[in-house]
Amino acid sequence: MKQINATLVGAAPISFNRMITTKKDSGETHDAFELRTWRERMHVGANGNVIIPGNAIKNMMTDISQFLSESVPGKRNATYTKFIDAGLMVFDDADLGVDPDTVEAHAQYVPSDGKKGGGSRVLKYFPIIPKWQTQITLTLVDPVLMDHPEKVIEYLEKAGQFIGLGRWRARKGGMNGRFTVKNIEISEVA
Repeated sequence: MKQINATLVGAAPISFNRMITTKKDSGETHDAFELRTWRERMHVGANGNVIIPGNAIKNMMTDISQFLSESVPGKRNATYTKFIDAGLMVFDDADLGVDPDTVEAHAQYVPSDGKKGGGSRVLKYFPIIPKWQTQITLTLVDPVLMDHPEKVIEYLEKAGQFIGLGRWRARKGGMNGRFTVKNIEISEVA
């Protein structure tokens, strides 16, 4: 196996939209509920810091491989997508080192049914972190990826431009979640 360690440095703010599980109090208005619960939209790790779930990073890598749809040399019509989907692992969440109590809310009118272009709109509050960076580790278990870690790094860099992370990210037509990649290290793992 091989591992790629890298630092993601935010080139745009990152925002989250995790499902709120708290129930609305009897007689509570929508606005009061939003103001009381918006922090639940963040992902928080065991140490109490805001995190990017490892699965979100993994899904971003699958998304960029589908977006680019490049063929693997010597593998007929196979693209990197199936190799990244099955052969790239992200075991750890990415800690942003941010206390959720210090995060600001961004108020935005969004479709009430959650569907793009929905008829009625409601005011919702989303956590937004203007400046961010984090460390990630990508573990390569597929031989095709282990033979071409530079391709995985290229995809990670392009994911920062075209896919992004979090709510209203580039892949969804938004401006948030874009990043650059720094401090790349490739290592062998037993």
